Amino acid sequence: MTRIYYITFTEDSKVDTLPESFEKSMTYIFNEEDLKKTIFMEYGKSEVMIINIDEYKFDKFLKLLKEYHYLNAYKDITTDMVMNNPISEDFDNFLKILPKRDKEKVNQMIIDVVDIDMILDKISAKGIDSLTELDKIILENH
Repeated sequence: MTRIYYITFTEDSKVDTLPESFEKSMTYIFNEEDLKKTIFMEYGKSEVMIINIDEYKFDKFLKLLKEYHYLNAYKDITTDMVMNNPISEDFDNFLKILPKRDKEKVNQMIIDVVDIDMILDKISAKGIDSLTELDKIILENH
């Protein structure tokens, strides 16, 4: 099962200074398709990532980040994204500055993980008026 994760990195993890051993380990975890679905950019004093990936690969990636001391924080934001729950002020501000192509990637991540039961749970918890345009598109396509 794939999930959506929000990751913030330490200041030591700047992409242009990563050791070759770290980069090589990354190639064993991620394939090209995984990377196409990833948003990675500098935000504030560090870099952040939103990634849609299966839990097994994420666990391996998390272990690698911890080993190299690159992990600042992470959160599984799947349910919050589907339910339109606030995640954090920092995350909400990050979403506001995303370029259009990355906002489209976020929408695709939601489409990739959501199922009808999640949308029905949202309706039960928040009412039919809580549905977003994306939710309605997903319902129409099922």
